[in-house]
Amino acid sequence: MSGKPVNGKREPRAAGRRLWASLHRWIGLVMGVVLCAVCISGVLITWKREILRLTDPALFASSAPGVQGAPPDAVLAAVRLRDDRPVRAVAPPNEVWPVWVVSVSAQGGFSAPMTNYMVDPADGRILGSDVPRQGFLAFMGQFHHNLLLRDWWGKEILGAIGVLTLFSALSGLYLWWPLRKKFWRSVSWRRGTPKARLLLDIHNSFGFWAMIPLVIFGFTAMTLGYREATRTVVGVFSPLAAPLPSMMRMGSGPGQRQADQPLAAFSSAMAHAAQAFPGYEMTMILPPVMAGDPYRILMNPDFYRGSSRGRVTLLLAADDGHVIEQRSPATASAGDLFLAEQVWLHYGLSFGTLGRVVASLAGLVPVVLMVSGLWMWARKAALRRQKRRKNVGAAVGSGEVSRA
Repeated sequence: MSGKPVNGKREPRAAGRRLWASLHRWIGLVMGVVLCAVCISGVLITWKREILRLTDPALFASSAPGVQGAPPDAVLAAVRLRDDRPVRAVAPPNEVWPVWVVSVSAQGGFSAPMTNYMVDPADGRILGSDVPRQGFLAFMGQFHHNLLLRDWWGKEILGAIGVLTLFSALSGLYLWWPLRKKFWRSVSWRRGTPKARLLLDIHNSFGFWAMIPLVIFGFTAMTLGYREATRTVVGVFSPLAAPLPSMMRMGSGPGQRQADQPLAAFSSAMAHAAQAFPGYEMTMILPPVMAGDPYRILMNPDFYRGSSRGRVTLLLAADDGHVIEQRSPATASAGDLFLAEQVWLHYGLSFGTLGRVVASLAGLVPVVLMVSGLWMWARKAALRRQKRRKNVGAAVGSGEVSRA
């Protein structure tokens, strides 16, 4: 469409495309840098376990790989002798971290600074420790989860960025759509193409091939940023189980601290969990922090091995480890499954290792889109300035000729 006036009115389709193009451009310019930083931090924390093992392999090297000589209670006892603060989380050995990882912190929930102790599963020897919340990856994790604005609506701001990302992706698809008749040409680029066209081809092709992950990123960021609103909407269509206490809130209330009482039934709790879901991998064990709290054990089937998240959550009694409640995809309602899937989709975990790889590659696409979009915008702005200067020069020249 030409967009020229028709019967005194501008053709509406062309005017609508210009409006969408303007919104698409300004959303990218305004939030581009923040979105790129959020995406890069997300890629880093998606591979956090692998990065930590790569950067400090001595902390994750068992003296006898595959040997589980130290019983779980002995592992916790060794850590308690070194550090009497409450045990917040225990990660059993797996294919990524083949050692026990025991996290301890002061009272105050998971937001309190934590120290991780790596314990050799063969002999129960402590290999070393780190302070993750003081490290670069911890910083990246906090930035990705709340923009370092936990007490100033950081999650809500990320939810708003998710909405804008979703709108930007869909508006980009709308602006690309007329090119469908030349589909392959519109989603690829060629050598020797003029710079202006090359930039557009790169922008279009990266945006198209990453369209589905970008839409998922935007949608899940929105639902995770506005959890309560999402629960309210989903609850209209499906019954929902009562939410479990947030790990950030565990142990933040009054009560007897775990460090002041014996930590009983750890091995028993693990045995009950293994019996309830044979063949599943225990990914994380959250011991009771206060008197009366249950154990929380996260478990995964084979397809999700190595992940720190769990498809199954078990609540077990602190005294003898018997199962109090279990939550799994087999027993969850459609609404509960939808809510639980948001985090898994956001990081690509729903599709195993391949999903994480695809999500990580897609997480780098906004950088390409921002750079190419900014370059195109700057180039057009320069051309407009050049055209204005020519028009001014022509007008001045014509004025001199008329006076002569």
